[in-house]
This record gives sequence, C-alpha cells and structure tokens, in this order.
Amino acid sequence: MATWRSVPQNLENIASSNARMASEASMQTDLLRGIGFTTAVNAAATIVMAHNQNAAHQEQMQMEHEKLRLQMEENERRASHDYVMWRDSTAAGKAYDEWRERAIGLIDYLQYRNIIWANAWQEVVNRACAQVSVSERATYLESPEKIENFSLKSTWVIVLVLFVLATISGMGILLANILFLPFALILELTGNRTSPLATTLGDAVAIFSIYIVPLIVVLLVFSKKRKANREAAEYNKNLSKRQSEESQKRINKWGFDPLDAPLGYIGFGWAKYSGLTEYRNRVEHLINHGATLRPKESELIDLLIPESLSPSDDYYEPINNALNLFLKDIEELNDA
Repeated sequence: MATWRSVPQNLENIASSNARMASEASMQTDLLRGIGFTTAVNAAATIVMAHNQNAAHQEQMQMEHEKLRLQMEENERRASHDYVMWRDSTAAGKAYDEWRERAIGLIDYLQYRNIIWANAWQEVVNRACAQVSVSERATYLESPEKIENFSLKSTWVIVLVLFVLATISGMGILLANILFLPFALILELTGNRTSPLATTLGDAVAIFSIYIVPLIVVLLVFSKKRKANREAAEYNKNLSKRQSEESQKRINKWGFDPLDAPLGYIGFGWAKYSGLTEYRNRVEHLINHGATLRPKESELIDLLIPESLSPSDDYYEPINNALNLFLKDIEELNDA
C-alpha cells in the first residue's frame, strides 16, 4: 500500500508519463501529416505525369496521321503523274483515253434509253390505273376488320370463380341459419310473425345474386365478343377472296396489277440482249479504274449499242413509241 509521502512522487511520475505520451502522439500526428502531404504530392505528380504522357501520345498520333496523309497525297500525285505519262506517251494509254471518251458517251446514251423506257412504263401504269373502276379501288383500299384478342381460357376461369363464390356464399348462409331452425320454430309457436328462416332464405338469395349478376354480365360480354370476332373473321375471309379475284382479273387484262405495281415498275427491258446490265457494269468499271488497271488495247471492251426490241401489236402504245424512238436514233447514228 502506497504511503502519503509516495503519492506526490507517483503523481509526478504520472504527469511525466502523460507529457511523454502527449509528445509522442504529437510527433506521430506530425509524421502522419507529413506522410499524407507526401502521398498527395506523389498522387498529383502521377496525375501530371499521366496527363503529359497522354498529351505526348496524342501529339505523336497526330504527327503519324499527318505523315500518313502526306504520304497518301504523295502516292496519289505520283499515280496521277504516272497515269498521265502512260496515257500520253504509250499506244495503249492513247487507245484507252480515246476509248474512255467514247465509253462515257455510250453509258450516257444507255442511261437516256433507260429513262425513256421507265417513263413509257409509268405511262402504261397510269393508263391502266385510270381504267380501274371506283368499286375495285374501294375494294383494294379496304382494310380487314379488327379481331379483338382475348383469352378463352381466362374468361372461363373468371366465370367458374364467380359461380363457385356465389354457390359457396349462398349455401353457407343458408346452412348456417338452418342450424338455428329449432329456435325459428319456437319463435313461430310463440307468435313471432317474422320468420328467421324466411329471412335466411332471402339473405341467401341476395348474396347469391351479388355474384350471379356479374357472372351473367361476363357471359353476355364474352358471347358478344365471340360473335363479333366470328363475323369479322368471315368478313375478312370474303374481303381477301374478293381482293384476290379482282387483282387476278387486272393481271389477266394488263399483265400486271396497276393498283399494286411498285414505284418505277418495268414489265420487261428494252434490249434483246439479256446481259445488258452486266455489260454496262463492265464498261463502267473499266472507265473508273482504268488509271490503275492500265489495260492493253486488246483488253478494251467493244463499245456497241445493244439491239432493242421491235415494236409489236402485243405491246402497249407507250412501249411501241419508245421502241420506235430507239430505232430512229439508230438510223440517225448510221446516217451520221
């Protein structure tokens, strides 16, 4: 046990210990602050370094893109120069240059014929549409009736649930009150004019009706929808049949349905040569890529105007007019 004289010494030791602990805590705090500051500085330096690296990378990419662009421009300039030298200083180049000018003229003339031909067929479609009756137009434009979608299974589930609830509720009230039948008989014998049994039957009927009425409404709505859907389905079937029959009549008459012809409809081409599209594509390819292909004279495609169909009594008037125009063009070219 400590004596009174030892207490001051103990207090002095405690105070010294506390002061030392406070000093150590202050040093730790300063150390932590220093560590935090150093960490923040390092993080900022890392961010700055990353930003500088990113900026340097972007600058490097821009320089590479610019270098690539300049290289491509130089390649194009050299290719153009080489092509001009080949075209102007070689027999194959001179032949291609002359061929290319005539080929461009041929492609333009073929395009001109295609436009004349498309306009002729558009006139045919317009004339055919003008002969379609108003009733046929109305039938073609008529839309089928909408058929409402509803689940037959879910409807019957609702009906069954309502019926079960009505039956259980009514029978439950009726059974509960029947159990008190002896009490009701006593009341009758004692002269009570109001019959609990009669009241019970009335309550049961009322409760039963609360569920029966919605049940009847559901059944009526369900029946009405089914009837409407049957009528709509039958109407749509007849409409589809009428539309199909009238469309087939128009096809039999004109060879196509003018009401259903797509924009730019063309029944058949103007050339006897079936490979006109392929021929035109080959010529256009050589026109556009001759600078890189550098074709020989023997590789140049013969430039010819494909022979057109001859006018016929089986063709529509606008078609024959276009074919006659093509024949007239050929005569003028031959005379020139």
